[in-house]
Amino acid sequence: MPRGFLSLVVEMHHRLPAPGRGPGGDWAVAASGTYWPILKAIATAADAGASEVLTLAVSPAWLALAADPTAQALARAELDRRADGGSDSTGRWHELRRLVVDRWGGDPIAALRRAHESGAVEVIPTTASPAWLPSVADSPVVARAQVALAAAEVEGVLGIAGKAGGIWLPHLSYRPGLEDVIAESGPRYFGVAAEAFRRGTVRPPRDLFGPLITPPGAAAFGVDPEPTQLLTDRGRRFARDPRYDDPRQAAEAVADHAQHFVTAWRESAERRADRSESAPPISLAAVSAHDLGGDWGAGGDWLERTLLILAAPSPWPATTPGRFLDRYPEGPVGLPGGAAGGLAAARPQDSDVLDRCREAADLLADAVGRRDRHGPLGNRALAQMARELLASQALDWSGPPGSASELDPVEGLARAEGHLARFAELAGLLLAGRLDPARLAALEAGPPYLASLDPARLVPR
Repeated sequence: MPRGFLSLVVEMHHRLPAPGRGPGGDWAVAASGTYWPILKAIATAADAGASEVLTLAVSPAWLALAADPTAQALARAELDRRADGGSDSTGRWHELRRLVVDRWGGDPIAALRRAHESGAVEVIPTTASPAWLPSVADSPVVARAQVALAAAEVEGVLGIAGKAGGIWLPHLSYRPGLEDVIAESGPRYFGVAAEAFRRGTVRPPRDLFGPLITPPGAAAFGVDPEPTQLLTDRGRRFARDPRYDDPRQAAEAVADHAQHFVTAWRESAERRADRSESAPPISLAAVSAHDLGGDWGAGGDWLERTLLILAAPSPWPATTPGRFLDRYPEGPVGLPGGAAGGLAAARPQDSDVLDRCREAADLLADAVGRRDRHGPLGNRALAQMARELLASQALDWSGPPGSASELDPVEGLARAEGHLARFAELAGLLLAGRLDPARLAALEAGPPYLASLDPARLVPR
């Protein structure tokens, strides 16, 4: 039996365009500099025969852009620019472009599906939008929209129906009660911030090194912040090493940092984990894709090398939370504590946008309860109302400074207001029985966000 397991999660999310707009240059830059290098790293690990070395948590917004033909064309054009711009001294952009175009036809969904099928990674959804869940999930319809719709979308897009391993909560922002919706919707596990995990209904007997099994059956894993500090800490992260500025030394830096990361993680887990239980311990760490890209041009290369090291035989091998539960399904029963949040979480930019989201959720719940009376056009309107409500809760306004994900909070709030206005317009037309098919089609236009949304999934089973 292994002495323990290491489990790495990478969260892949990209902000939707502003209401009524299509994909833009921010997607092209992030796709070429962050998302495609990560997918290439995963493909390399899969080609090498690696198994269960990574969990990839993808957001429905990322899936929508990845599946959009316009977004795919923008990313290919950006790769062409980088490969043919005269600064590709090492040929890395030519190699990446060749893989993207020749192997996957410029389609990230194809690459993602192949990675999941290989067994190298476990693909799970994030919630439907990156909301601060403790502020909005007191509405049953919002909780189901965030969890059930996201699980159904990832399963449908990737063709893995019935196999949603888990769900990744934004900011690890669990609140008690979500476990019921998670278990009902299919995911088997979720991650929780370390401090919340430790102050639940029971003290975890293994600290962060084993899951709690919630009463409805979904497992909660505590996420350890220690292993990924050298990826996320702005003052001392790997990306600050000056060797990355010199193409001749970058490969050496990648090898050093990948080995250091895995070695330090294994040594930390060995030192802190309790192995007195029948199941071996598991150490779960998580990082955003944006910490592996942007100004760190070698982040994808680092991930590739790290996955290959994790795949090598070791007393602390890699696994995914889903595969861990396949082997060791039992654990102490309890609930983690809820995520703490300040005024900024409940009232971003001192606005009442989340209060208005809750009011809109009540209206949507009433309309969904009457869905049998609305007919096909009315149910299309209900689906679009749910999309607008979820998008208005997307508090993904900030990102690493200078990155493609950076957005001024004032603009972020304006986008949320725009989605709420579109929700109100649809609600008014639906209640008045005056839906306009052309207007509805215009509101539905854009990247296929939650394209398979079925309003019936918002109703308790």
